[in-house]
Amino acid sequence: MTIEKGKLSRNDSVHATITLGGKTIVRLTEAGFESMEDLLKKLRTLTTHYFGLANIYVRNCSQGWSTHYPILLC
Repeated sequence: MTIEKGKLSRNDSVHATITLGGKTIVRLTEAGFESMEDLLKKLRTLTTHYFGLANIYVRNCSQGWSTHYPILLC
């Protein structure tokens, strides 16, 4: 098995957090995402009432990698 940072497979357990202004607005722990795009779609549906520059932290518990980056909510 090859582990690639930023890659998801359906069986991976994923933990994602979005912070805005230093406060956690979304905390999600789920499996079943086939790609980062699927995860971002889910996170965007949970943040429809928020605006501004936020930070996303994603941890793939199954493969052992994590990443974070800014995202503009509008």
